[in-house]
Amino acid sequence: MIGRIALTGALIRDVEYPSTPRMQQGTITLGVYARFTINWDGHYFNVYASQPSHISWLLNNNVRAGSSVIVNGRFKIRNYTTSRGSRGVSYSITLEQIALAVEVEITLGRRVAGERPADSEATTASITQQLRQRGLVTTTITDQFVNDLQAANDDEQSVFFVERFLEKFPCSVLGLVDSVARALALQVPKEMRTSLLFHQPSEVSVPQFRRFLSNTSIVFDTARLTESLIASFIAEMWIQPTESTSIATTTTTTTTTTTSEMEI
Repeated sequence: MIGRIALTGALIRDVEYPSTPRMQQGTITLGVYARFTINWDGHYFNVYASQPSHISWLLNNNVRAGSSVIVNGRFKIRNYTTSRGSRGVSYSITLEQIALAVEVEITLGRRVAGERPADSEATTASITQQLRQRGLVTTTITDQFVNDLQAANDDEQSVFFVERFLEKFPCSVLGLVDSVARALALQVPKEMRTSLLFHQPSEVSVPQFRRFLSNTSIVFDTARLTESLIASFIAEMWIQPTESTSIATTTTTTTTTTTSEMEI
């Protein structure tokens, strides 16, 4: 049975902004979403927000650990068994409405003093750029995506490479704005792009990447780009698969096995 729930609670930790690239019908999607956990009367609810306007609201209002919010959305209960054999229950909410909780009386749809509105024109691309600039987005790569990306055409690989380059390259240290960094990423040769992403046929060396930078038409202060920064960038560009987790629980476990779930 599907239903909705509205409740007020305080965040027990900062908001996370995961990104899990996927290949769908030959096209790479680079969506990002927000997730956080709130405490309501001793119960913990995992809240998931995928709409750009909701993520914009979270950023604009600096929602973090300790913030009190009221959320409204679809409610799901998930029963699971831990690797130690004990049973547990997790509660999740797919966000539809959110507001700051001030004192006792709260009205969804009405802003309280100091609350900033969401950006009604926010898009996935603009939100991803904001999160990247603030260093908040975390990307999870799956084995399936790596396989799909390796089989993709050059254009699709280039789309993913540019976004990963913007996420990993030390733009803030070098004072590079997003548009300049994007232009720099587009100048990376195909062979070097493949080596950076897959370590095929071999890993890119620091001298090789520095030579590329010295020959590019993009002008910036390369003196601040130390060998350690380049080495760190090369290491972070390599896509190393990790299994993504679709739901977070407040119980610390190494493995969870879902036994049943229901939406109410």
